[in-house]
Amino acid sequence: MIKRLITGNKLLILALILMLPGLEGYAVTRTSTATGGTWSVGTTWVGGTAPAAGDDVIIATTGTGVVTVNATTTCNSLVINSGAILTLNRNFSVTTTTAITGRINFASSSGTPRSMTFTGDVTLNSGAVWNELAAGNGSNDTFNFGGNFTNNATTFNSVGTGVHTFSGAAKTLSGSTITSIGALTVTGSSTNVGTLTARTSLTGAGTLTNGNGTTGTLNIGGTATITTLTATAANNLVNYTGAAQTAKVTTYNNLTLSGSAAKTFATTPTVNGVLSMEGTATVVV
Repeated sequence: MIKRLITGNKLLILALILMLPGLEGYAVTRTSTATGGTWSVGTTWVGGTAPAAGDDVIIATTGTGVVTVNATTTCNSLVINSGAILTLNRNFSVTTTTAITGRINFASSSGTPRSMTFTGDVTLNSGAVWNELAAGNGSNDTFNFGGNFTNNATTFNSVGTGVHTFSGAAKTLSGSTITSIGALTVTGSSTNVGTLTARTSLTGAGTLTNGNGTTGTLNIGGTATITTLTATAANNLVNYTGAAQTAKVTTYNNLTLSGSAAKTFATTPTVNGVLSMEGTATVVV
């Protein structure tokens, strides 16, 4: 009987210990220290424990300190505070929401290009800096944004040739300077796009630039409210891939109308290069 009581008490104590926050298997909030360091090292974090895949992460490092990801990493949610810096060198994914007021760098990588996946809503607040690599393997990284994307960043700098896919229901892409995206795919409905520039040089704040010096493709899969679309640069291609879309009247270098149903232009557009009709798409002017 005594042995059974002792065994039962041990099991009860073990169950209570496992219920305590911060232990393995339970999502907790991990906040970086003032000095920062490597993501996977315990001393980088308050409390001395590196984040697990299901943890919520706050990058609070300020000054010269940086938190650096050097191995494939997943977290539940991500917050980068004002003045804080997160540098990504490997595959990285966020399962739920991402909110950035500080700076996120996509630095040089070794080996194959990386995959950056932000499954939930992404909000770039005023003052935020989104900085992608200009050359090397990192310039071919792929970026997938599965939720709503709101860009009010001070700088959104994409100078690589990787593919950026925005597939959430609401996308505000015009909040800052955006340059040189290799291939941009916008699906669903897009609002407040503002000035949308496809494969041209940087023209200033509120401008979305697609590609730079190589073939750039802008795929529009939903209804996009575009104030200005500049798409005349050499090798540029704009492809309306959805169904029953209202297309922008402007001058295109190459224009493809694909998908299905009618692509409606208010007046006649100009195509300097190749006009391609694909799928079951039709044209209404």
